[in-house]
Amino acid sequence: MQIKMLQDAVGTANESGNVTKTYMKDEIVECNKPWQETLAKIFVDEGLAQEVKMTKPTETKTKTAVKKKKKVVAKKGK
Repeated sequence: MQIKMLQDAVGTANESGNVTKTYMKDEIVECNKPWQETLAKIFVDEGLAQEVKMTKPTETKTKTAVKKKKKVVAKKGK
């Protein structure tokens, strides 16, 4: 889950809650752990953040066949 902060807000920076952090406006916050998801839900419910989905572009590689040209050498006639 990811959230985008809509305004600055102070929240916990670790699981035990003994360290705080100021989450800045427009910051994208990754919420991978249960305590982060709880914090994100609080921010969203209070209107301080919104949930976002970031999609990474899919990179596709195509194989192109490269044909080697034979070198044509013209022989001079005598």
